Amino acid sequence: MRVYSEDTFYSTEQSELWMYSEDTFYSTEQNELWMSSEDTFYSTEQSELCMSSEDTFYSTKQSELCMSSEDTFYSTKQSELWMSSEDTLYSTEQSDLWIIHVVL
Repeated sequence: MRVYSEDTFYSTEQSELWMYSEDTFYSTEQNELWMSSEDTFYSTEQSELCMSSEDTFYSTKQSELCMSSEDTFYSTKQSELWMSSEDTLYSTEQSDLWIIHVVL
């Protein structure tokens, strides 16, 4: 492995990582993550997530979701849904449906 002088090398129990100087290293119980300086790290009960700065993090009872800024989050009794901004949500007695917005 060849690294430049501005890089940093990390040796862990699971693997060896090399990162650029602007990156940040996180060591967790499950895995080792390396992220760019513009990313944000979230540690949750279920997993560790690495997200870009333009994304938004939602923690729900069932799962953790990572969504883009243009998406919208809906929490329902049955499930958690994430939709694109062009999608539409319909709530019915039996289920919750989301459909893609279609322009006729």
